[in-house]
Amino acid sequence: MGDVKLGDSDNIGDREEHWNKWKNEGCPSFAKKLEENAGEKRPIGEGGSYRRKKRKLGDLIQKEMAEKKVNLGNSGLTALWNLHPDNLEACRAKDRDFLPSLENYFEEAIEQLDPRNEIEDAYKKVNNGEWGWRALRLMSRRSSHFFISGNNPIAKLPEYLESMLGKMAKEMPGLGAKEETEVGMNADVGDAIAENGEEGEVKETGRVTDAQLVDLSTKLADSWKKLAPKLGIADDKLAEISENDDSDGNKCLALLKAWVEVEGPGATQDEIVYILEGLKLASAIEGVFA
Repeated sequence: MGDVKLGDSDNIGDREEHWNKWKNEGCPSFAKKLEENAGEKRPIGEGGSYRRKKRKLGDLIQKEMAEKKVNLGNSGLTALWNLHPDNLEACRAKDRDFLPSLENYFEEAIEQLDPRNEIEDAYKKVNNGEWGWRALRLMSRRSSHFFISGNNPIAKLPEYLESMLGKMAKEMPGLGAKEETEVGMNADVGDAIAENGEEGEVKETGRVTDAQLVDLSTKLADSWKKLAPKLGIADDKLAEISENDDSDGNKCLALLKAWVEVEGPGATQDEIVYILEGLKLASAIEGVFA
């Protein structure tokens, strides 16, 4: 090793002394900060400290409780959590509802079922599995027909969708504005579904006649309110029937006629018997379908 000069050894000593002092003072930052009226600071060991004092946890909690905020320990998560005072209410906000309306989602599919449009089966939306899966998800949230039990088993999804679209088409008057007449369009859609024997025909086991509707309304007059939720009638139609001043028998008859209009070819004797059996009312209509 070379000769060590006396000045070099003094520099090494000074640097070591400076290093020890910096460690003893709590490793303060080397960056200079301009502080107004900072006053005299005393180093550690003489009753002072260069480190900034932290606020007490209790003070922070009291401050956040007063502001009705929740601190998650992360600035990003804390800001996200406190965007709305009630998170459940925020999830129900209209701007968080991303489900399309029934009219917007099913409009094209219903129009494709119209025989006048001459759409080939391969291009119909009801035969698209991905579209059908989304349709079921939407119907479970928006349509009352999805939960109506039927007595006509359907083996394939396209058959079920065609049957449901035929019912929903009658409840979507806005779709008829693009056609010559609204009634004509809905009738053609229903006929197309009923006549499509190879793909989605609903087998009739005896349509309920007008005379049988009258007999049913007479026997079920006292139970029409119990029957109403099981027939898949729209809420506004039910409200209209309930507000009518007619007798219970007439209200029941109006309810059954609305059911026949909604079900179309599916308004069969077996279907109404199946519904009444679930309500334990089948014995009340003995002899009607004899």
